[in-house]
Amino acid sequence: MIKINLLPVRAAKKKETFMNQIYVGILVLVLVFAGVGWRAYSRKAEISRLDKEIVDRKKELDGLKEIVKKVDEFTAKKQVLEQKIALIDDLEKGRDRFIQIIDQISQVIPGGLWVTGLSFKGAKGASKLSSTISVKGAAYEKDDVGIFIANLNANKDFIKEARLLSLTSSRAREGMAADLYNYDIVIVPKVEEKAAPEPEKKGKKKR
Repeated sequence: MIKINLLPVRAAKKKETFMNQIYVGILVLVLVFAGVGWRAYSRKAEISRLDKEIVDRKKELDGLKEIVKKVDEFTAKKQVLEQKIALIDDLEKGRDRFIQIIDQISQVIPGGLWVTGLSFKGAKGASKLSSTISVKGAAYEKDDVGIFIANLNANKDFIKEARLLSLTSSRAREGMAADLYNYDIVIVPKVEEKAAPEPEKKGKKKR
């Protein structure tokens, strides 16, 4: 009977199996490192993309801020211009109304009284109608001053109120028989009320 020694064959197979396991292990490690590297590369690329997007969005935001700033500046200038236009309109209307009031004052002056000064007092640049009118003058009799004030207060269309600030007597000039009474009257003009806009009429619904 022939005996065959199988130990060398088994040893060779074990060695081959061991080497195969090493190769597989190395392959697995290579694949793992490749996967980690690819994932890191992908993350880095994603981070770069996000950084670029952030920069782009920041530029866009800065551009929008500049636009908003210009819009705010335009709005502020527009408001100032509208205020100036409104003030000019108010001054024009006030001037015409003021002339009418002066005309009304001149029509109610009694015979024994005269006006020596007329001015209006108010804020600089304000309409004359938002100011008070100062009327100064003299009269022969106190009653003439009272009549003048009563006549002014009777004119409800143009004058809101007229009141006496001061009344002093002064020695008449040479050749005049009586003393004079110097008066100072303040007049509050009546401001025209703006008519309220009529409500829009709604159209009839079609059937």
